[in-house]
Amino acid sequence: MLEKTSAAAGPADDVGTGWWGRICAEHAPTGADWILIALTTLLAALARGYHYGALDQAVLLPFTRYFRDPSLYPGDLLVDSIRTMQPIFWQALGLLGRIVALPWLFAGLHVIASVLSAIAVWLLAVNLFRDRWSANLSLALVALSLPQEYFLGLDPLRLVWPELTQRSFAFPFIVLALVCVIRRRTMLAGVLSGLMLNVHPISGAAGAGMALSGALFDAEQRRRVPAAVALGVACALPVIINFATATGVSLAGPAQVSQWLEITRLRLGHHFYPLTWEFTRWAGIALLLLLGVRSILALRDTWSRRHTIACVFLAFAVVIWVPAFIFTEVIPSPLVIQMQLFRSSKFAALLALLLFAHHQRLRLGSGGWRSVRGMLVLAVPVVMWVSLTAAALLALAHVTGDGLLQRRSRLPVLLGLALVICALTAATALRVRDRARAQYTHWWGGADPRWVQTQLWVRENTSRDATVLVAPNLAGFRAFSERAIVGSWKDGGIHQNDPATLIEWWRRMHALGLEIQPDTNGLHGNLAFAAFDERRLTELGRRYGARYLVTETDHDLAWRPLFANSRYAVYELPP
Repeated sequence: MLEKTSAAAGPADDVGTGWWGRICAEHAPTGADWILIALTTLLAALARGYHYGALDQAVLLPFTRYFRDPSLYPGDLLVDSIRTMQPIFWQALGLLGRIVALPWLFAGLHVIASVLSAIAVWLLAVNLFRDRWSANLSLALVALSLPQEYFLGLDPLRLVWPELTQRSFAFPFIVLALVCVIRRRTMLAGVLSGLMLNVHPISGAAGAGMALSGALFDAEQRRRVPAAVALGVACALPVIINFATATGVSLAGPAQVSQWLEITRLRLGHHFYPLTWEFTRWAGIALLLLLGVRSILALRDTWSRRHTIACVFLAFAVVIWVPAFIFTEVIPSPLVIQMQLFRSSKFAALLALLLFAHHQRLRLGSGGWRSVRGMLVLAVPVVMWVSLTAAALLALAHVTGDGLLQRRSRLPVLLGLALVICALTAATALRVRDRARAQYTHWWGGADPRWVQTQLWVRENTSRDATVLVAPNLAGFRAFSERAIVGSWKDGGIHQNDPATLIEWWRRMHALGLEIQPDTNGLHGNLAFAAFDERRLTELGRRYGARYLVTETDHDLAWRPLFANSRYAVYELPP
C-alpha cells in the first residue's frame, strides 16, 4: 500500500542538494525507472514516427533556412510576415544551422525534447504522489494516448511529437518549471518560465501563469515570487523586445477587424472557435476533467501541500478558458484570439491524467476484484487508447512481486490483464493500420519522396530569386526547394498573427481557386485550381511574379513539363 503523506508536510519533504537533488531529492529515478522511461519514450516515438520537412515543420522550416541565409525566399508573403512572429527559436536554429546540417540539428533536438519530456512528466508525477509506480503509470498514459487531438480542444498532449516544433521543445521545460514550484525552487521556476517565453510565447505564458499561481498559494514561496517574476522577465527580454518592436499587426478600422475575424473563423475555426468543435470533443473534455475531479476526491485521505499546488495548476489552466471563450465567441477580440488561450488544454489534460493514473494505481494496489475494475477503467477507450506498455508495466510489477499487486489479487488481475491486452491489440491494430502504413513508408523524410524530389529539382535548376506558383492544396513546397511561392492553404495558420498578410493571403487563395463555405471547417471547400487552363495560369504567374508552375500530373495542360515524376510536374510559365 501507499505511504500516507501528512497534510502538514513542510520543507523537510523537499530537501536536496545540487540542481538534480533540488528537483527530485529522495525520489530520483532508479535504474529500473530509467529503463522504463527509455522504453516508454522509444515506443511513443515508434508510434508517432519522425518527420523532417513535413506537417507543421513544412511551414516553419523555411524560417530557419531564412535566418541561416537571409537571401532566400525574396518576396515570399509568408517569410515576409516573420516580423510579426517573434521567432527567437527559429532565429537560434538558423544560427546553429550554419554549423550543423539542418536534418541532423532538427533530429538531435527532437530526441532531446522527447527524452526530456518523458523525464519531466515522470518527475512531476513522482513529486506529486511520492510513488514511483504512479509516476510510471502516468508516463505510460501520457506517452501512449493516441486520440488526444479529438478531445483536448486545441493543443494535443503528446510526449513525443512527429516533428520538432517550438511547442514540443518548450513542453518539457515548462513541466520542469511546475516541478520546481512543487519542490519550492521558485527562482529556478522563474528562470525556466522566462526562457520558454522566448521559445513558444503562447505555451510559455500558460506555463508561467500556472507556476506563478502555484507559488502564490504556497506561503513559503510567496515572499520569493516578486524576485522570481523579475528574474523571469529578465530571461524573457528577447521576446518582449521583439513584441514591442513588431510591425504590421495593427488593424485599420472596424471593417478590417471584421474581415480579419471572418477569415480567421473560416481558416482556423476548429482551433480557436469552440462553437465549431464537434460534440465528441466537448464530451471528451468534460470526461477528462470529470476523471480529474474524481481522482482529486480520492486523495482526501492523503492530501498535502503538493496536491493543493497541483489543483491550482489545473484550475489556472481551466479558468483561462473563460476569457478565451468570451473574447472569441461572445465579444471577439483579435488580440485574445491571437494569444490562443485554449492551448492551456494541454496542461489541464496532463494534470488530469496524472491524477487519474494515481487514482487507478491506488485501485490496482488494493487487491481483489477492485484491482480488476481499476484496470478496466484505465483501459476505457474513450479516455485513453492505453497501449501495451501500460499493461507491460503492470505485468512486470506482478512478476517481480514488488508489492504493486497483492498476492491474493494476482489471478483475477492476470485474467483481466489478458483480456485488456487482447482487446487493445485488436483495437489499436484496426485504428492505426492505415496511418502506420502511410507513415512508415517515409518515416525519415516525412514528406512523399516524389514531393521532395520535385522540390530538389526546382532548387537545383532555378535561380534563387524565382517565385513558384503551386497548387494551394500542396503544402510545404518551400521546405526543400528554398524558393518563394505565391501561397498555400497551410500558410494561413501563420498569417493569422498579421492581419495585413492574412487578408492578402485570403485574396490569393481565392485567386488560386479556393472557395471555403461558412459551414465547412478546414480545406473542404471547392478547389478550382486543378481545372485552370494555360491562359488562367499565365495570368496568375504575371500577377504574382511567378516564373514556374508546380502542379499534379493529372492537371491537363498542353505545355511540356520541365520535370515530372509519377505525381508532380514542373512547368515554366510564359513571361
